[in-house]
Amino acid sequence: MDTYLKLGNVYFNSGMLDSALREYAKALKNQPDNPRVLWALGNVYQAQGEIDMAEKAYKRTMEKSPQYLKAQESLAQLYEKKGEQEKAILAMKAAAKISPNNPDRQFKLGKALLKEGKMGEVKEAFVKTMSIDYNNASRRNEIGDTFLEMGMSKEAEGTFNKALEIDPNNIEIYNRLGISLRKQKKYLEAIEKYKRALQIDPENGGIHYNAGRTYMEAGMITDAIKEFEEALRINQDFKEAEGST
Repeated sequence: MDTYLKLGNVYFNSGMLDSALREYAKALKNQPDNPRVLWALGNVYQAQGEIDMAEKAYKRTMEKSPQYLKAQESLAQLYEKKGEQEKAILAMKAAAKISPNNPDRQFKLGKALLKEGKMGEVKEAFVKTMSIDYNNASRRNEIGDTFLEMGMSKEAEGTFNKALEIDPNNIEIYNRLGISLRKQKKYLEAIEKYKRALQIDPENGGIHYNAGRTYMEAGMITDAIKEFEEALRINQDFKEAEGST
């Protein structure tokens, strides 16, 4: 059986799907309940565009081996392709339950929940992600950005602050933290973050621009003009200085 499975995998990775299917069928004939073969069979069906057959193969894999993570994840991806987001989320939750300490699975679950507008569950998944992947500043920055998009500026602030503890010279995190503070009308705190960022990179036009916006909203017009002038001196185009915020 292993020989048939291995040969099928070689064919599959080479794009020879019909040959892979033939070898997997031979392996399945010898061991019809083997989850590795059933999962591999599902992958071939999915690659061939036989989505319903792939779904049946993945479900059968889970019936025979409920802890088989690869099949659960493949099922979630398949449902996403089909646009069946609720089913995809259920599959992701099942995968996360099997492997609760995997930050990537928690993060993907949070992203999927966000698409469905399940904001409370999104926060829960992201908090879980950060508790597992504690020292990943890049991940925290991405989650902080998502909180900003969700209108959760306070949560974003806390996330960015922790990210800066891990990576204290990251200009982009300072920038996003400044935005989260400005959105809460914490103007002086935001300005201090921008000043710190400019100590690290004085020629960063985006930081000057966002500092100017903060000064403007705080009613500090003279300082705002000064920052805008600096931004224009460095670069005349600041349309994306704040990303999508």
